[in-house]
This record gives sequence, C-alpha cells and structure tokens, in this order.
Amino acid sequence: MKHVKREYTKLIFEMKFLYADLEYHEIVFEESKEAFNKGLKDFMRRHNIKGSIHDYQNKNQPEQTEIKVKGNMDPTPEDFYNTPLNESKITNKELSKLFKEIAVQTHPDKLSKDMGAQEKSKKIDMFLKAKKAAEEDDWFKLQEVALDLGIDLPSPTKNQLNLLKEKITDIKAKIHRMSDTFAWKWNTLETIQSKDGLMKQYMKVAFGIEVPF
Repeated sequence: MKHVKREYTKLIFEMKFLYADLEYHEIVFEESKEAFNKGLKDFMRRHNIKGSIHDYQNKNQPEQTEIKVKGNMDPTPEDFYNTPLNESKITNKELSKLFKEIAVQTHPDKLSKDMGAQEKSKKIDMFLKAKKAAEEDDWFKLQEVALDLGIDLPSPTKNQLNLLKEKITDIKAKIHRMSDTFAWKWNTLETIQSKDGLMKQYMKVAFGIEVPF
C-alpha cells in the first residue's frame, strides 16, 4: 500500500500545480477574448465587412470567440464551459475530520502568541483556504493544505485514487479547451499577417464568410 500512498501524494502535488495553471489560463483567456473581439472589429473594418459582429452571429452558437480551431481529429466547435469538473464524492465525515486536524494547527485562536507575524499570517491564510475547501466539499484542496502542514494522510482507497485521477484529467482538459480556441491562438500570434490569416479562418467557421487571401 505504500506505493499507492506515494502515488496519491504525488498526484495531490500535481493537482496543486494544475490549479495554479488553470487560474493562469482563466485570466489569460479573458484577456485573449477581449483582445480578440477588438481585433475582430478592426479586421472587419479593414476588409470592408459591413455591420457589427452580432449581425453575423448565429444565436444557436456559443460565444464565437470560444469556437475551437478545427483540426482533422476534432471537427466540431465546443463550448468548454458546459463541462464541469467532477465532484470529489467524499463524505462530510471525512472532510470534517481532516479539517479539524488542520484547524488545530492553523485556527487563529490556536496560534501561539510568540509566533512571528509572517508565520501567523501564513497559518491564517492556510486556515481560510482549508475552511473554503471544506465548505465547498473540495476534498483534494483540503488534502493539499494538510500536506503543506506535514499532516500524514491516511492510505487512500481505490475510489479516492480514481477520483483524483479523474479530476486531474478534467482540469487538464479544461486548460486544453481554453488554449485551443481562436481567441487564445490569435492572441499568441505576433505578426498582423498571421493574425489576419487565422481571423479569415475564423470568419469562415463562425459566420460562413469567405474573406479573400
């Protein structure tokens, strides 16, 4: 069972990185959508395409900046917001027990008066993070805090290991879907020629408009 526990601990730390990566992608994606919409308006103006973006949008389509760049193996647009992350499915009893162990070390009332201000602030932040995770039934984020505190986690069940692997897969898929949109791809390009080339593809896929090269 030791190798299972080691694998589980490794996956917890991997998910910690993935959550940070997901947050980064969400921020950049919002910036990319804003830049892409401005670029689209400019593209339409320069190519004398009359009307506004909304005049061309199909009401049955998701927001057009979220349409994926089409590939041979993935021909269909997809709205990634329709795919939620899997729930942890851990019992409240398990959550409560782990949260109490964390609270013993991090609750403001439990902290030593001799503790330095920086260390005290760090512990309080960890307590608030654990409290939020417990309130949201986020078993994995709660375990992340526990590991950071050096709390020895019990050996995971097969179900817990599988759930963790599923959640990691879900987060990776969500990150991929964001970075596979026209908005994201367009925002990473550096030259006006390459940006216009992708925008012409977008106009054809999203609006059915052929713009001459």
